[in-house]
Amino acid sequence: MNLDELIEGWVIRVSAGFADEVWMVRGYRHPTGSVIATPYIRGSRKLKPYDFSNIPVWLSRYVECIGRVAPVLSNHAVISVFDPRVALRIRRAELWPEVRELIEYMNPEWVGLTGSWAVFNERDYSDVDLLVYGNHAEMYKTLRDLKTEGLIEACRLEERFYKVGDKLSWADYSRLAYSKLLDSCFKSRPYTLRILRSIAREPCSDVLTPLGYYTGVFEIVDASESYLTPARYIAETNGRRFVVETWHTRYSELPLGTYKGKLRLVASREGVIASPDIDGWVSMVD
Repeated sequence: MNLDELIEGWVIRVSAGFADEVWMVRGYRHPTGSVIATPYIRGSRKLKPYDFSNIPVWLSRYVECIGRVAPVLSNHAVISVFDPRVALRIRRAELWPEVRELIEYMNPEWVGLTGSWAVFNERDYSDVDLLVYGNHAEMYKTLRDLKTEGLIEACRLEERFYKVGDKLSWADYSRLAYSKLLDSCFKSRPYTLRILRSIAREPCSDVLTPLGYYTGVFEIVDASESYLTPARYIAETNGRRFVVETWHTRYSELPLGTYKGKLRLVASREGVIASPDIDGWVSMVD
């Protein structure tokens, strides 16, 4: 079990002073000898991602390389790892044929299964969650072509809205859902794709400095990296530009235009990075 491989989307079984639980690894940067993760399944109950009320206080600490407080598990707390590549091999024959076909169309260099299917916790309405890596632009173009052919289209909107209704209004969700390619349905089978920027850890050496929050209107002027994980946008307000970064699929694939929201700000070597994740939000402006 190589814990140095653990990055965004990997699922782990952990023990840290409570009953064994299933957690989801978050991000590419992790302190040495540790992993940043959030509870995913407790008992038979699937938890909402990034809900800090489900995290014991003693596991949270400030992490300089991401510029915020996060749940940090020692490697010693990791009992087992659900390797996405192995999970896909084990469950491939049980996946819907349409999902296997979608993988073949995309032809990723690296692909793995995560989420409920990876841990045998799926329900009849569960999406198939996939992690993919390779030629990012070509894979996304393939998805656009499949949508143009009518093979990708929104479905099960009310069921899927339940997962994001705490942050997105029904009006925003229903408008965005019809243009989504990463979180949609292929031949009526629901899937969620995360196109990873990397399949290797990044050094946890940068120092990101918190700058507080911005609440107000901003304009997305560049959405060319909106489909990667994390999604990144160039935004502008009052003549100043900054990067909006989000790990949430709900805020991926946002089109160019005007938005309002609450964004947490940090200073990096490249400039200011703003994020609606954790305790922020983003809403479309008509």
